[in-house]
Amino acid sequence: MSLDKSIDYAKLLAGLPRHLKSRREDVINDLQNLILNESNQTEYRDYLDALLDTLLVGRVGLAIQSLSHQFFTPLQGAMADLNNVESNVERDESIKRLRKNFDSLAKLATEVQLLLSSSEEFNPNMLRRVTVHSMITDIFQSLTSAATEKHINLQQRFNNFSRTVSAIPGQLHIVLSNIIQNAIKYSFKGYATAPLSVEISYEQDGDFLRINITNEGCKITDEEIREGLLFELGYRGEYSRDRQRKGTGSGLFICREIVKTHGGKILVKSDFCGGSIELKTDRYKNTFSILWPIFHDYS
Repeated sequence: MSLDKSIDYAKLLAGLPRHLKSRREDVINDLQNLILNESNQTEYRDYLDALLDTLLVGRVGLAIQSLSHQFFTPLQGAMADLNNVESNVERDESIKRLRKNFDSLAKLATEVQLLLSSSEEFNPNMLRRVTVHSMITDIFQSLTSAATEKHINLQQRFNNFSRTVSAIPGQLHIVLSNIIQNAIKYSFKGYATAPLSVEISYEQDGDFLRINITNEGCKITDEEIREGLLFELGYRGEYSRDRQRKGTGSGLFICREIVKTHGGKILVKSDFCGGSIELKTDRYKNTFSILWPIFHDYS
């Protein structure tokens, strides 16, 4: 195996999830030995190929396994309630539960779409001019019931700058819908008399359109932001787990990959904004900023 190929392996291993760090360091040490000892090239090449297959495929496999398990409960409930509706047994209550179960299934379907999209190659020929605020308006409409249930207002704050970017439309939609869904999901609940907000704002940042998506929720730690842990496949936020929210930890990973292939990046901020007696916890203003290129020149 060539030195260049060894370096490629090392770069790939450096991006593996954090809980595999000790194993990753062992492999990188092996790579360094490989570079120094050419007599073991074939042995180490086979070893590394097998290890990479196990680690990378295994993480995706765990995500799919988690999704399959989460599909089962709402699907089983929906089938039972559908039987009740057909038999006219507790019809009104069954219809209410059906709506909730189908909402859950729709969210899980989005997770599947995210996983499938990770295998798509970036194709510059598919780039189009996309009006971001119109796409977000459509996303807001699809998420109105979820936001209303938590007494959350969905708001866009416009400015005079053009909100049109160059993107593969379906992939931009995946990024925006996933991060907005997360903003609702990980927001605290408001009250009918004092609703909270998930807010979208825009600003020009050099050659990028900065799309800021902000909510009020639990803390995102400095380490999670600094080390990029939120974007690792399978990672769940340290303070999100205590609120019993379901998820596979795949959404932000795939969002980051889509943004990167378009030449952009995602930044995260978490600012303390006060305590809450009712919630018995601190509140943080969390902002995910998507820096999306305004124009691509692939000529």
